[in-house]
Amino acid sequence: MDHEKKVAQMLDDLDSQGIWRSTAAPPIFWMLWRIGWKVNPPFFIGFWKLVLGFGAMFTITWGILMLFLGRFSSLEMAFLPSMLAGALFGLFLGGYYRIKAKILGLPTWDEYVPRGGHDHGVKS
Repeated sequence: MDHEKKVAQMLDDLDSQGIWRSTAAPPIFWMLWRIGWKVNPPFFIGFWKLVLGFGAMFTITWGILMLFLGRFSSLEMAFLPSMLAGALFGLFLGGYYRIKAKILGLPTWDEYVPRGGHDHGVKS
């Protein structure tokens, strides 16, 4: 099964379990998939990879935003608060996704077999 079809079926499976699509596949993952990167959905990524990925993304975004809003006068002053905010954000999301994956009983992405047997292709 190709990656796109597996992701679509995973989204339907998790949706039937009450997980929002935007939680199962945040916008950054859609963007990565759109440019051809076959990254696993966040419920199927390890804790530390999630912490580093989400933390780095938040750190950069938060730091740039705070510089543009004038909260910090230089990149050096924005560095530590942005790193701290990114670390906390990464730890929170990493913990959320791993705990929720465990509660849902999700296997690794390679072992994941979608429950639905019907076609989940692009809508015409």
